Amino acid sequence: MNVIIYGASDFALFLTQKVEAETDMKVIAYVVDDEYHTSDSFNGCPLIPISSLCANYNPDSHQMLIAAGYRKMRQRGIMHEKIVSSGFELMNLISKSAVIASNVKMGYGNIVLDSVIIESNTTLGNNNLIWSGGIICHDVHIGHHNYIAPSVTIGGKTTMMDGSFIGMGCLIADKLNVANETLLAAGSLLLKDTLEFSRYKGRPALCYGTHQEAGIEIL
Repeated sequence: MNVIIYGASDFALFLTQKVEAETDMKVIAYVVDDEYHTSDSFNGCPLIPISSLCANYNPDSHQMLIAAGYRKMRQRGIMHEKIVSSGFELMNLISKSAVIASNVKMGYGNIVLDSVIIESNTTLGNNNLIWSGGIICHDVHIGHHNYIAPSVTIGGKTTMMDGSFIGMGCLIADKLNVANETLLAAGSLLLKDTLEFSRYKGRPALCYGTHQEAGIEIL
């Protein structure tokens, strides 16, 4: 089965390399939102506007992958809904070097990169990105559309809801609740539950702001 990547960026190029190195599939096209469609090709492949996706490709013979970073975190969920509503299936891209317990339950559209460890009885929703070196301990629940940067450790029996950004090298203690759209700055140590739409940093991490209207934006 062929793969179409939603996005045309350096991250899309990175994911192209990962797809073709880690699976037997091939990236054959890229899609962008109509307002960003300024060229007909990218990386030697067709580049099409999202409005033309269904007219050009059959969802029965193509899977998709979202190449979304963290600049505007709410875009991850918006892109996910566009793909799902178009009838295409989002693939899980799992590195061959990731270690995932046999009883982990996973949705779709997740990207799990090199040397990630996901321990037993963990559940992972849809459209999450877990960068290299992460450790997700036992009995963790992770919702949807989260961005987990490299070398993050999440303690056992912690729940992470939707749309959060967890910065590089963070440590989240066990049995915590990470609320919707939490931003945890790089290197932070989280020892308490978070509030929705709030920003935390430090060791231990303390709240330093909110972002309910705009969402998480890292520019």
